[in-house]
Amino acid sequence: MTMGLRAKNRRLKQEALIAAATRLFEEKGFDATQMEEVAAMAGTATATAYNYFDSKNKLLTTIMLRQLRLNLPARRRLLNDLPEHPVEGIIAFERLLAQQTLRLLGKRAWRAVFRAGYDNEDSGLKRIGKTLSWIISLHYRRMFEIYRQRGRLAPDVDVSLAAELTVIAGTAYFSRFLMHDEMTVEELLEFIPSYAKVILSPWTIAEASHPTGGAG
Repeated sequence: MTMGLRAKNRRLKQEALIAAATRLFEEKGFDATQMEEVAAMAGTATATAYNYFDSKNKLLTTIMLRQLRLNLPARRRLLNDLPEHPVEGIIAFERLLAQQTLRLLGKRAWRAVFRAGYDNEDSGLKRIGKTLSWIISLHYRRMFEIYRQRGRLAPDVDVSLAAELTVIAGTAYFSRFLMHDEMTVEELLEFIPSYAKVILSPWTIAEASHPTGGAG
């Protein structure tokens, strides 16, 4: 077997394991899924699966990193074409985040990611969770800087603080969204205008009118 064929077969097996894990994490939940089941669905031996991914955490981390790479272009496009008002910008960005979050992984898998953030043990899941929050914070800093340049936020706006507070509030409500299977993205977005207005109120230019309702 040539090196090129070996590499191709390795990629195919890896993709099969990732696809199987993605499906099982959503159908059964992260905790209930066993590596043996992932291997069986992928059509490979359990020992082979462990050669590619030494744990379920590593599998989920790989899926999340892939999702992150796929998500970045759409976020950049939004930042290059923001709505007129900062609150509308937050709503649009949070809508995009929610849609992207559920594209490859469902709520049940994301619960494991959020739970890892509270574990004492340093893990790949915990690190990727921190990385995701950091990247979202960077996006919000960029957003608020753009609105400052447009004159929609005051010249003295603390973009770092505003971004940090927005991420904290968004994460809290997103956690609530994950914990309730019946809660929809639209219901999640209904919370955004109220906390966005509070966070931005010290720096919002008076002439700019606030949206009064949820995302339309």
